[in-house]
Amino acid sequence: MTANIIIVSVDYRKAPEHHLPVAYDDSWTVLKWVASQVDGDGSEEWLNCYADLKSVFLAGDSAGGNIAHRMAMKYEEEKLSGINLAGIVLIHPYFWGKEPIGNEVRESKVRSMIDGFWHSAYPATSGCDDPLLNPATDPKFGSLGCSRVLIFLLRRTF
Repeated sequence: MTANIIIVSVDYRKAPEHHLPVAYDDSWTVLKWVASQVDGDGSEEWLNCYADLKSVFLAGDSAGGNIAHRMAMKYEEEKLSGINLAGIVLIHPYFWGKEPIGNEVRESKVRSMIDGFWHSAYPATSGCDDPLLNPATDPKFGSLGCSRVLIFLLRRTF
């Protein structure tokens, strides 16, 4: 049995050596590279022959879930020629904000530690409600360039 899919993994640069938003920039560069393969005109022969760019899904785990979400929003703004973004898969996305939701961690010590990590990774951040960390604060939050979204959540109790 074959899955009949092609997976392109983004080896984006990571903090603390490379501060955000470089991981988002690297991911967008890769998505543009994939789009350059449309109609068999790309530099990668195997991709030209086998890739169906009319059905592209973006996926990410943890921080990668945030990146996949942001790439779908950016795709909606810029509409890469040749790619049809069919959906996104967010696996335990690392969405965070100032206000806890549901059973999220309410302990100030843990929350301040996470806030510190965020400031270390992205010194230019506006804080925990920065749209890169808390996409719900982005006015364009619902403007995804796709019609299907699958989200996997891990229930944690602290």
